[in-house]
Amino acid sequence: MTREHWKKIWHFFGHKLFGKQSKKKSLVLQQPKVSLQNSLLEDKKRYSLRSLFLLKERIRQKRRIRRESFVSPAKIKMLRRQIRPGVLLLCFVVLFFAVDAPRHLGFVFKDIAMFKVHNLRITGCEMTSAKEIARLAGIIQYQSSLFELHDEVLVERIEQEDWIHRAVVTKKWPDEITIEITERNPVALVNGNLPGKNGLFYIDKNGEIFHQVQPGDSLDYPVITGHFSIEHDEKNGDVLVEFTDINTFLKKVAKNNPNLPEPSISEIYLDEQKEMVVYLVDHPFPIFFGKGNIITKYSRLAKVMNSLYHDKESETILSGISYIQMDYLRDKVLVAR
Repeated sequence: MTREHWKKIWHFFGHKLFGKQSKKKSLVLQQPKVSLQNSLLEDKKRYSLRSLFLLKERIRQKRRIRRESFVSPAKIKMLRRQIRPGVLLLCFVVLFFAVDAPRHLGFVFKDIAMFKVHNLRITGCEMTSAKEIARLAGIIQYQSSLFELHDEVLVERIEQEDWIHRAVVTKKWPDEITIEITERNPVALVNGNLPGKNGLFYIDKNGEIFHQVQPGDSLDYPVITGHFSIEHDEKNGDVLVEFTDINTFLKKVAKNNPNLPEPSISEIYLDEQKEMVVYLVDHPFPIFFGKGNIITKYSRLAKVMNSLYHDKESETILSGISYIQMDYLRDKVLVAR
């Protein structure tokens, strides 16, 4: 047989053989589809019992949250019924105080004995008395009603007294009032002229002139005299303008240095240049302080007085002094004879 015959035979039988093999291969490549039931079974096998339990719990929680977040119309009605009385009460209270109803109700309840002032406590009185404070406030025990007594009115009445710096009124229903008094403490006397009156006046640590000295009042304070100015303030009353240096000096004196105690200061004079001149009780010579640097000058003066008092001839030396100049030089004190 020739080569051509063999080629024809090979093509004929080879086509059939390879065609069958390719079909077999295609049959092998086509895998059957897995059913849904089998996949679920495989998934169940994958998860343990614990993981399935946790999954169920999550699903239950989600369902519970959905149920709780859902508000039925019946529940809304019930909530409205519960809220409505509180809202009405709140509106009534706001309206009650907006129209100042408590003040108007006082006219209705003022005659009830239960609301009369049975307990009146007044604290902080030294220069004044509890009886005087009660009179200023207009409180009569067992007669005045708490509905008639208004805090701001009582404070205004009490603070009209010169010695009263501040008053705090507290009510304790139904029958008690407490009044706490803060009095003014004088640090010096001022010899000056005020609108409608002149003479000696007390002055406090804030420079406020608050009370004219009356017969029997204490005079054991330094007297401020000379060329000073007084301003009237609506809040603080009459105020001494040039009080800064004087106040600094008085604070140092109040510490009662044995060589220069507070009782030894007789007068603080302000000259035309508003410079301070101090006079002692036991000695007639002036001490020129000038302006500013008061603390340093006071310390130097205390040392000077210490050396003078402890000198063997102190009486002779002190009697021969004509004046002491505190700002003679930058760091020197001049004792002139």
